[in-house]
Amino acid sequence: MPGALPSLASAQPPPLHVWAALRCGAEGCGGASQLVRACAWEHFGDTRLAGLAASLQLRFHKPASLSGRAVAALPPPAPPSAVLAAGAPADGAPAPQRPLIVGIDLSRPTQTDRVLAACKLAVLAFGPKGEEGALQMLVQLRPHCAAPPLFALWRQHTLEVLVRGAVLRGEQRRASEFLALQKKEVAAQHGASDVTWAAELELLIQQGENFQAICKAADLEKTRPLGKAGGLACPRATIKLAMAKAHALGGDPLNAMPHALTAIALAEQASLQSVYASAALQLAEVQLELDPPRALALLHKVRPQVMRNGSTYQAAQLQALTAHCRLAQLPDFNATTPPQLQPLRTHILPAIRDALNGFVKLRCHNEVAQLLYLRARIWNSLTDVEADALDQRDRDAELFCRAEEEAKRAAMRPSGAVFEYAEPGVLEAHLQRLKELDAEAATLYASAST
Repeated sequence: MPGALPSLASAQPPPLHVWAALRCGAEGCGGASQLVRACAWEHFGDTRLAGLAASLQLRFHKPASLSGRAVAALPPPAPPSAVLAAGAPADGAPAPQRPLIVGIDLSRPTQTDRVLAACKLAVLAFGPKGEEGALQMLVQLRPHCAAPPLFALWRQHTLEVLVRGAVLRGEQRRASEFLALQKKEVAAQHGASDVTWAAELELLIQQGENFQAICKAADLEKTRPLGKAGGLACPRATIKLAMAKAHALGGDPLNAMPHALTAIALAEQASLQSVYASAALQLAEVQLELDPPRALALLHKVRPQVMRNGSTYQAAQLQALTAHCRLAQLPDFNATTPPQLQPLRTHILPAIRDALNGFVKLRCHNEVAQLLYLRARIWNSLTDVEADALDQRDRDAELFCRAEEEAKRAAMRPSGAVFEYAEPGVLEAHLQRLKELDAEAATLYASAST
């Protein structure tokens, strides 16, 4: 609709600031130039270039105290950090050289810059590798964080990974406990921040509190966004996405549509690729109920961005939505008009299989259960034309029941000893437990991937 695009809030920096930060990195202003560039690329949503810049900060920008000995390159991160706020110039002005403070030349790299770059790499790894991959990198980084300021940085990013992992897998009890701890620690170190908004809203939606999520999102929308402790790339877009999801799950796609469209407009106006991809997936889910061909066209448009910079979860979500859209476009069938096997075999069933593989890898039991239910219904419609359809239906129906049980167990899983994640050995034990749970899930759903 012409003239209907909403404008960014006054507290939201325009893309010009991000380009200024990139220019700062390109011109080599300061010892943290590549770190500033990594934060800027992450703000834009290009995770590959963000990871590359953070890696360059680690490899080629060593503080003088470390230049005489080899330092292990620490493996990809976190939302735009305080470095972005400090390194990005105001009003598009060029960034000045880092000044001398207490006799220290801040134009040279510091150990803090390296630790922050390593933390960023670890949080960036969450997208493709999940919680386990990110935590493995943070465990390797911990010996380099003995100083209290560095240890505080490490705690902040480790807790972020733990919260994101619990929310992603639907571990509602654990996520609630970690989220309360994260809010407490962020408030103590940085004051008020919007860094927990997305997780708070998602947790309410997972608990079925859609109305409460909508009300809380409306209240947050009136709150001035704060980018301390990382912060969100576009707080208002995140809020709109949560409102769209809550309305859609509540069976109200018409009221979900304006919020999803607003989120897309905000992301596109600010050139935020990752937020745009998330908003496009949410909009496609809403359009699926109203106009499946348009939803499928939107998925084709956003596919390159999701496959290039999206997370494993987003890639699986893309495949699941594609299967839903194609299925919705098939003509109705009955005893006299059997279903069309060609689109089912060529497009729909392979997309469901790929989505299942992605969700099983992440142990997202709720999403696995939904896809198994859908595929069981497809097999049920093919019992008259496919010889093994009945066996496939019964297999998926049984796995669906087991997936629902696993989802209930995951929702009630407590934090346990992991709550003391900063203590030596706790994260190592947690990583071992994650490997065991991953192996159990792989065994449970082994037959579903065929």
